[in-house]
Amino acid sequence: PVLSQVAGGAIRVSFTAGAGQRYRVYKLTSPGAPFASWIQVGSEIVGAGAPVTIDYTPGASESSIFFRARVELD
Repeated sequence: PVLSQVAGGAIRVSFTAGAGQRYRVYKLTSPGAPFASWIQVGSEIVGAGAPVTIDYTPGASESSIFFRARVELD
């Protein structure tokens, strides 16, 4: 994913979603935590072979934040 800051302090997560692939974006404030600790941001995304973006506004306690995009396999 590509991260950028947008108006109002939000963070934009962008990536190209393959056609027909299902994705979920997750966030975490500590990079060494197990996958079960990651929190989903937004809804599941079904790719159309085009770029997608998700905007997320961090809370006051989120001074560091990490994102990952995960392909959901059947």
